[in-house]
Amino acid sequence: MVTFELPQADVIAVEYVGTAQRGAVSEQQKDVLRQALGALFPTTRTLVDAQELPAGTLAEGIYVRCIQCDANADMSGYSVQIAPAEGKTGLENPDKKQFKISFSNNSKNSQTWLVELGKRRTLWYSSLRWEKITEGVRLEKSLFFVMNCSEEISCPQTTLFSSKEEANTHLATFVGRRLDITKARDLLKREKAISIEKLPFISDVRAQSLVRATYTHRDSTLKIRVNGRSLRNGSLGDIIPVELSAPNFSFQKSRTLDAKVVGEGEVEIVR
Repeated sequence: MVTFELPQADVIAVEYVGTAQRGAVSEQQKDVLRQALGALFPTTRTLVDAQELPAGTLAEGIYVRCIQCDANADMSGYSVQIAPAEGKTGLENPDKKQFKISFSNNSKNSQTWLVELGKRRTLWYSSLRWEKITEGVRLEKSLFFVMNCSEEISCPQTTLFSSKEEANTHLATFVGRRLDITKARDLLKREKAISIEKLPFISDVRAQSLVRATYTHRDSTLKIRVNGRSLRNGSLGDIIPVELSAPNFSFQKSRTLDAKVVGEGEVEIVR
């Protein structure tokens, strides 16, 4: 039989992947897979469909992924048979196993499915409230929200975090920037979702990023370009604090001055 340790929680969420998505066939397929789980892992714990959990509810669980299955098969009246010799397929990961299930019904029809079983771990990622975004809007915490997904099953292609707090900390690095809504809409036409890391922003600088500063004196046409580090997010036209380090300039140590954002990674200081 399959060597696999179920989560210790009293309620175990089961996510079904690769089966029919809706309707009676979906429920029939889930039912025979539940029979298979009961045969493989006799337990008194409650197995619930992850899709039936209330929104925002997190529960330890497992996923059952159909690798070689007929997603359109009507499984009404089928029973489950699992031959011991077909149990383990040699995966080394203790949190992920594959096994074969034979289904048969009273008409002597049979099917064999290859199924993968794995631990379902909750991860977090951040997203935007697109309905509240307008041209040039400055991003605030209220425009973001944090969602959860199960690893390897329904996670988007973005940075994932092990806690909601970590995801919120990541979001804070985007607060104060202005989104280029036109470019964002163009991206949404090609992609169903955009990860926060790929969001198009109006020319700006990011907090703690390196910038190129142009230092100008009001009474002189002389301009000096120095390197610095921005201390806050800022978009085109914003005034932000910048830490400059210019040993050959009028000050010998690093100094913090206010600077105007004039382009991508570019600021201007007028004294």
